Amino acid sequence: MKPYHISVHQGLIPENALQRRTMCAWFLRQVREEEDFLRSVWFSDEAHFYLSGTVNSRNYVHWASERPDEVIERNLHVTKATVWVALSAQGVIGPFWFCNEDGATETVTADRYMNVLTRFWRALGRFCGHEARGQQWFMQDGTAPHTARRVLTWLTDHFEGRVISRFTEKTWASHSPNLNPLDFFLWGHLKDQMSGEQFQTLNDLKSLVERLIRAVTPEQCEDTIQHFLLRMRRCVQRDGGHIEQLL
Repeated sequence: MKPYHISVHQGLIPENALQRRTMCAWFLRQVREEEDFLRSVWFSDEAHFYLSGTVNSRNYVHWASERPDEVIERNLHVTKATVWVALSAQGVIGPFWFCNEDGATETVTADRYMNVLTRFWRALGRFCGHEARGQQWFMQDGTAPHTARRVLTWLTDHFEGRVISRFTEKTWASHSPNLNPLDFFLWGHLKDQMSGEQFQTLNDLKSLVERLIRAVTPEQCEDTIQHFLLRMRRCVQRDGGHIEQLL
């Protein structure tokens, strides 16, 4: 026998599971019809990085002969940086920071998100060429700033319907962070490498995040998208239910 940890995740009601299964079945159908389909999909997301560093107390274990007289202190108002990245099998575009001219972190609003999307669109043209840019797909989750009417109009105009989100023809299912490559790979990959780091300024924090993102290799991106495909299959097998325990 082996010891196992019970993982705790968001509850899925039948409607959530149906949405997840429908979405995954659509992805798999697209891949069967067009083998390279997933190479054209850009998955996007935001994440917070904290100046004081973070520790997952459920996974962080201190081995010693005596109980350690040590704690991790955290201020009530934690200084953080909010970053946005897009990832595909082709590589990574970003990071783009949500901050003002002085470098102070700002909350994500529809207008600020539009600014990030505009910068991403220009970078996408440089990355894959302006003609090829017109064949790419864009994925985002369904948070309010992402699905404001003017944002969805902009995305429809630029991607001509090749948008996977909430309130679009192709829906990204809610309660599905475990299916987004940035959630199940990139953010954890970055934070693992930053574990235990302490930063004096936000600029120091941002510089390290940028260096680590630039160090992500095309092979890692390709492997991540292949793992995304595996998760799609597992999700269909589970009728849209949780899949972490099977991976």
